[in-house]
Amino acid sequence: MVGRYLRALVVTLRLSLRGQRPPHADLYAWMDRTLALVAAAERAAAAARLDTTAVRVRVDGRDDSMALILKTVDYHARTEYRYVLRRPSSQALGMIAASNFNDQYRAERLLQAVSDPRTRQALAALRAHLGALPAQNSQPPGSREDR
Repeated sequence: MVGRYLRALVVTLRLSLRGQRPPHADLYAWMDRTLALVAAAERAAAAARLDTTAVRVRVDGRDDSMALILKTVDYHARTEYRYVLRRPSSQALGMIAASNFNDQYRAERLLQAVSDPRTRQALAALRAHLGALPAQNSQPPGSREDR
């Protein structure tokens, strides 16, 4: 485990010395911002005394709660996307983009269902952010160019 962290540190230092950024740095920053916006939406809903389990929207033929949708977006940014990026794959960025597109649609549906102004503002910020997935033109981590 320590070896993995040392390798990551060495790679990061080499890239920094060359004036480059670590692979997918923009995407990791975007994921961190996603987590902050999900938390802001949850706080806004709590301040408005919205029962996020009772706010439901129809998505893909089923009713999903606001709580489930926000937890799903959080899970993707906190866990799933990071897992995918740690495993070299030519499909990794496409999978993230497709999953994010679904999250953006769910956020749009929530925005249509909520009437509280603060919660709508937080959801609008989340939806806009999800629509601004950073472009990734670099090779996946672990590819020949990273070595």
